Amino acid sequence: MPASLAEAGFDLSLKAVEEQESRLTDLPSRTGTLLAAASLAASFLGGQSIRTGELRFLGVLAIIAYVVCVAACIKVLLPHRLVFSFRGSVLMQAAREAAVDELEDALEAAMGWIESFIDSNRSELDALTRWYTGACLALGLEIVLWLLGAPGILD
Repeated sequence: MPASLAEAGFDLSLKAVEEQESRLTDLPSRTGTLLAAASLAASFLGGQSIRTGELRFLGVLAIIAYVVCVAACIKVLLPHRLVFSFRGSVLMQAAREAAVDELEDALEAAMGWIESFIDSNRSELDALTRWYTGACLALGLEIVLWLLGAPGILD
């Protein structure tokens, strides 16, 4: 149980950062699975088109959807500048800059400092989630286009 309102707020801020870190940790593994699924769909379903010697218009669109999926996955998998850990010395510097000596005031200053990282992390994580969603949609489109456009798959 927190001893004060400032301590409770500080704890909540730290938990928000931990939740964001957990969200980011999960994203690359899901993205890797998505990338593998897109590649399998392209190789198996696209292979059917290659065996028949025909690549119809929908097959070309399926290839484009595959490339979009791969590009979106790579965007998610690239390194990103997010902050999930804090050094005590930097926290002390933020308290000094706020000119506070009391623990309550220092916790409030630290909470504001951490909240700024939470906000910047949130916008970056939201963007990565949009890229991941786009990759999922491109994979779905790729599969549908291969099924509709490749001769002999649905026959």
